[in-house]
Amino acid sequence: MLKSDSENQKVRFIHASDIHLGTGQYQSPERADDFLNVLKGIIDLAITKKVNFILLGGDVFSSLDILPEQLGRIVKILKDFREKTQNSIKIIAIEGNHDIKKYSRGARIKRRQSWLRFLQDLDLLILLDINPDAPPEKLFQTYDYKTKKGGKIRIGNVIVYGTSYLGRRTEEILPKIRSGIAKNDGCFHILLQHFGIKGQMKNVPGILPYKVQPLNDRINYLALGHYHLQFKLGGWIFNPGSGEAVSSIESNYKRGIFLVEINTETEKKKKFSFNVKNITLKNREHLWFTIYFPQIFQGEQDVISFITEKLKKKFSEEIEERNLPHSKKPVLYLVLRGNKPLFSSNLDLRNLQDRILEQFPVISTRIYEKYVENIRTLETFIPINNFAKI
Repeated sequence: MLKSDSENQKVRFIHASDIHLGTGQYQSPERADDFLNVLKGIIDLAITKKVNFILLGGDVFSSLDILPEQLGRIVKILKDFREKTQNSIKIIAIEGNHDIKKYSRGARIKRRQSWLRFLQDLDLLILLDINPDAPPEKLFQTYDYKTKKGGKIRIGNVIVYGTSYLGRRTEEILPKIRSGIAKNDGCFHILLQHFGIKGQMKNVPGILPYKVQPLNDRINYLALGHYHLQFKLGGWIFNPGSGEAVSSIESNYKRGIFLVEINTETEKKKKFSFNVKNITLKNREHLWFTIYFPQIFQGEQDVISFITEKLKKKFSEEIEERNLPHSKKPVLYLVLRGNKPLFSSNLDLRNLQDRILEQFPVISTRIYEKYVENIRTLETFIPINNFAKI
């Protein structure tokens, strides 16, 4: 528990989001482990930095579809953390849109069902939520450890407010959220939410900034999740981005977690200042190579031979290191450009991928054929011309 005397106090917390546990990217078990390693990295940092609590801004899970082995490992990581810290570092979370959807069938399930609620039942985290139809004065009930319900929790002189993903109702409920938060109560206020701010990601919908701004007179730190790209706004809105690249497009995003330290300057005036430090997690390397075909190839083997010869020059040192651990092997993205092969419509990409995995130290590979310009291409999201040409 934090002290409440006249001396300066410091409160530290980690703000993370969009871990997407259970992601089985590219049918690679190693990639699934990468998302577990993000959780482990956050846990380890929390212990090293002696934080007071951890905030998870939604989409902790990729969906309700997760393999039992993966879920078992998640539970073990969190149980070990609880035991090692003697439950002194609270994990405070909210549900994101991925946490409450069963994507394999494309159907939304009944409210109050998610793996986060399962972890809460095991006393491994605190899940904040509200009844959005309640009046403002009853919106944020204090978290009850027995019933495991509530929309706010106080840790020393810090109060964390939070709601699950509100979807289309977000903009409508923001004024009510503001009214439901006390003003000038002498505490540092954090609001944990799962939505994006329009304009921070190109071609991605979000809430207009002026709709969010009124919260600033009640909130010191708006802790967001949802967008996988990291951003900060106005000195009070913070979105750390995803823990790992969930798709090829995201491999070049700035992302990570925030380590936040709050200072109370005086007890009487209850003034607060805080510092936000970017922490880049140890993610697997993602390599983008563009290969230009200088001629029109007649057969598939000609294409394979040309590509493998190019890659041999690039991976010459790594190939010599025969015992390169899986954790050091990158994800490889190949963009094929130049002269379109005569048989390109019949190019067996799976065969090409298998040949690359057999010969080169990569964990997975994705291939994009971009011989001609289309109306909507990869360049809409990623400036391919900036990637290495081999």
